[in-house]
Amino acid sequence: MSLSLGLGGLERFPPALAAVEEAVAIYGHLAGQRPDTFLPDLAASLSVLGISLGSLDRDEQSRAAAEEATAIRRRLAAQRPDAHLPGLAAALTDLAVRHAVLGEKPPAMAAIEEALTIRHQLAEKSPETFAADLEWSRHVHKVVLEMGS
Repeated sequence: MSLSLGLGGLERFPPALAAVEEAVAIYGHLAGQRPDTFLPDLAASLSVLGISLGSLDRDEQSRAAAEEATAIRRRLAAQRPDAHLPGLAAALTDLAVRHAVLGEKPPAMAAIEEALTIRHQLAEKSPETFAADLEWSRHVHKVVLEMGS
């Protein structure tokens, strides 16, 4: 996954996509065997996959990866909220961006509002840790609000 992020940062999008697709396949296999250990890694890899696909204008596939990452993060947060709510908020924010890119305002708004609710709660408890994340979700919210209906 780190290789994919590095390649993406260098704007080498096709090899970045190949690297993250391999990571998703590996973590998918491992999560099937040991979900408690590897589901968070699978969700993180799916989030990076969504970004990589978006960089290549494969927006519907990007949204699908973000939806899958969000579903995993939601299950993890239901089991252990203290450990996984930040990841759920991040996944929801990513999902809102993916919906927005496709011009899907209602689902983008639903995702970003849920992310903001979680991030406000997290920032109340630990402002220094979650302030930047909250600001990013606020920015995405503003962009979604400004979208045409």
